Amino acid sequence: MARGNVEGKFENYKTIFGVEIAKESLSYAKKRDELDKASPISRRSQITKRKMGLRRFEIHSNWVMMDFGSCTLKVSLVQEYLLSFVWSLEGESTPKYRKDLSEEFKSNPAHFRVEHEHNGIHIDAGRLQIRIRNNGSIDYEINGELIRSDLPPLISNRKLVHESRIRPKSKLFGTGERAIPLDLRGNRVTMWNHDPNGSYGPGIDPIYISIPQIIDLDGETGYGIEYMNPSKGTIDLCKKEKNLLVVEFSSGQLEYYITFGNMQEILERLSRVTGFPMLPPRWSFGFHQSKYSYINAKQIEDVAEGFKRYNLKISAIHMDIDYMNGYRVFTTNSNSFPDIKGLSERLKKQGIRLVSILDPAVKWDEDYSIFKEVMRIHGYVKDPEGGPIGAPVWAGKSVFPDYSSEETQRWWGSLYSFFETNGISGVWHDMNEPVAFTLWGDNSLPLSSIHEKGSHSEIHNLYALFMAKAGYEGLVRAANEFRPFMLSRSGWSGIQRYSFVWTGDTESTWEELKQTVSTILNLSLSGIPYTGVDIGGFSGTPTRSLFLRWFQLGAFLPLFRVHSAKGTGDREPWTYGEQALEIVRKFLELRYSMIPYWYSVAFESHQTGHPLIRPISYHFPQKFDDNSFMVGESILVYPVLEEDTKKMNIELPPGKWYSLWDSRVNEGTIEETVDESYIPVYIREGSVIPRENGRLHFDIYPNGNFSFTFYQDDDRLRPKFRTIEFVGKKVGNRFVLEYRQGGNADGNEEILMVLKDVEYVFKKNNSNELSVSNKEGSIEIIQKKSKEASK
Repeated sequence: MARGNVEGKFENYKTIFGVEIAKESLSYAKKRDELDKASPISRRSQITKRKMGLRRFEIHSNWVMMDFGSCTLKVSLVQEYLLSFVWSLEGESTPKYRKDLSEEFKSNPAHFRVEHEHNGIHIDAGRLQIRIRNNGSIDYEINGELIRSDLPPLISNRKLVHESRIRPKSKLFGTGERAIPLDLRGNRVTMWNHDPNGSYGPGIDPIYISIPQIIDLDGETGYGIEYMNPSKGTIDLCKKEKNLLVVEFSSGQLEYYITFGNMQEILERLSRVTGFPMLPPRWSFGFHQSKYSYINAKQIEDVAEGFKRYNLKISAIHMDIDYMNGYRVFTTNSNSFPDIKGLSERLKKQGIRLVSILDPAVKWDEDYSIFKEVMRIHGYVKDPEGGPIGAPVWAGKSVFPDYSSEETQRWWGSLYSFFETNGISGVWHDMNEPVAFTLWGDNSLPLSSIHEKGSHSEIHNLYALFMAKAGYEGLVRAANEFRPFMLSRSGWSGIQRYSFVWTGDTESTWEELKQTVSTILNLSLSGIPYTGVDIGGFSGTPTRSLFLRWFQLGAFLPLFRVHSAKGTGDREPWTYGEQALEIVRKFLELRYSMIPYWYSVAFESHQTGHPLIRPISYHFPQKFDDNSFMVGESILVYPVLEEDTKKMNIELPPGKWYSLWDSRVNEGTIEETVDESYIPVYIREGSVIPRENGRLHFDIYPNGNFSFTFYQDDDRLRPKFRTIEFVGKKVGNRFVLEYRQGGNADGNEEILMVLKDVEYVFKKNNSNELSVSNKEGSIEIIQKKSKEASK
């Protein structure tokens, strides 16, 4: 990579980081280049096509092995409509990191019928038919429709190429965090977790989270594929050649899981592979206030006092790197934060949790206990000669723990008792791509660096995942009772088992606000349900209007957090004046009233892998829109994403939709007036929405057949919990709502149900509210004469 204007960058680094770090960045860049130049890992690998021919095969009840001469292929039916494909070169060993890439899960006793035909192997799995040709090409059919054709793979020890011909009208989703449209078709993305140097906008690639998972759908039918390969690669999504999907990796095995069905079925099955999402604590769905940086304890207490003074709800305040002693991890600055435990206890009395940032690197300081310990156990990323890689970050020259080592994971996790000791309720991992300051080239570690489970070229994309695993397990051991909260900037498939993520250092522009929706949706469709943004954008100062529109969007995302860079102006809610404050208060009150719904949808995700934030096509396959989204299956959100928007023309999905704000009934195409205090949000007919305004109640929007499970617990690892299962049934002009309570929590408090649909009345009375105290039963409602849908 060209060095560009090194002198100019050096002067810029001096201004931002200081002279010493600027010098370290220069020397590190030179050292990294020397190491990579001497290593064969960095050299481009040429690969030639090998002629493949099926020589022999073995057939078993749910797997088949084929020998193509240059390589072998094992196909396993893991569960119904979920298959594993592993291509292997002769004598190739399984990568050391392989067992960390997927969760252990039980295989169903699914079987397929395998036949040997003149031109290859035919796998008959009912509606799914797979034909593996003698030359290594593969066709996949669902209900007689050809939905994917794999060309013979190109495999070497240094490069893997997997090409597939796909349907001309299908849409492509996933691949992790991308600053491109929701339908990825026509783009090429890089699989390399990358910090875009403090700011990015639409079109920048790569960014923080690369997930080699692709969903291919044409209407309702399609497939999802998850590659078990974390090495550096690219995915060409029909950009170079129409209808050709090309996946390349620089090393490792060509191994993938593929499953077939609709979007919901695909995500549910792939979640079994990478792991179902953890269930976070309930408080994490409240509002989080953050900035880079509250530089002392008084500033944090002043912020807390501001929320109290202005009668604003808040659940957490985040501390950025200035709370540390010289940016040394697991330390505090005794001058500016003399008593963090006392600070956290005072905040908790106000219902506010303290969350602190944590970077992965350890300052190179012979007098620093954490550094001495990581050196003692040799728990660092090494150069090819076995010495520690030293690279500059905020703390100056530092070493990077090798989180692929299980010993290092246990040691690092043990350090998280620091947070429990200081009363800190959550940990925020940053700089974990990982990042090193450098004046040119990739701002990470040398590709030839050595981790226990592989070179950095193989482990780089897994670094944040391994760190999250170590930290999460450490927090669980330290707390020994309550579920932890973790937020991570980077990750790979499986990060959902441990952490929330957010979209990082976005620009403060209207263009990036609009981009946010597609970015969040593709993260969700990559198996990561707990997502959020820096409200207002990170790297600039938003106008009043931009901040409010971003805040309104954030109120409907799993992580509801304000955050910003240094020098970008204050971002507390009262910054923009009294009228803006009233709007912020309105959306804060709404968010907190709906936490029972958020938590129930999170429990569903924890059980099934379904995302919290979903594209409309998740439930309405023929409806595609990358500027709106659903929360669960019941709430439809149309954020205002363009400046000076006064009116919005909205084409609603089929059925009746009730305004969240006043229960107006809407159908078809409508026009909404959107002043700065309003965004269109609708509730789908046939929904139960649990809410809390002083007491828990359930808003009922009856129609059709549906089900919903309400869930609440006490945030413990072994929780006391309560469920209420609702089942709605429509029979003629009658609607019957059945409910049943379960769980192990004490208490039989009354259930308040609020009927929201004006076209129905209760059979027994005309009230639109009903209180019941029995644990199970049914409510029968009769339909009145239909009225025209109102605006």
